[in-house]
Amino acid sequence: MGKFESVMWGLFAATSTLAAIFIPIHIIATEFVPSLISNTMGQQILAKMLSSYAFKVYIFIIIASAIYHGMYRFKAFLHDIGLIKLEKYIEPILYALGFIFPIISIVLLII
Repeated sequence: MGKFESVMWGLFAATSTLAAIFIPIHIIATEFVPSLISNTMGQQILAKMLSSYAFKVYIFIIIASAIYHGMYRFKAFLHDIGLIKLEKYIEPILYALGFIFPIISIVLLII
């Protein structure tokens, strides 16, 4: 295994860990907490959260982790179904998409 592949494997493991931690927290915060507070108060809290840079970073972490993890899983799937001959062409495309899509999400969060 080359250095690049080991770094990509490490990112794959890190994104799965981040997703495992943050997605349940996000589900609890968005599904259960609003039902405990009044509708008007919930809208004010949501508006304040959406204007916060910390919340945008949090959303970016969730999106980027899911995208990169998914791209790596898709690469493994293609490898498993026998596209090993095309791996040298598919792998750079998937890595590029794994880095481009989170950048697009940053742009959309900033707007």
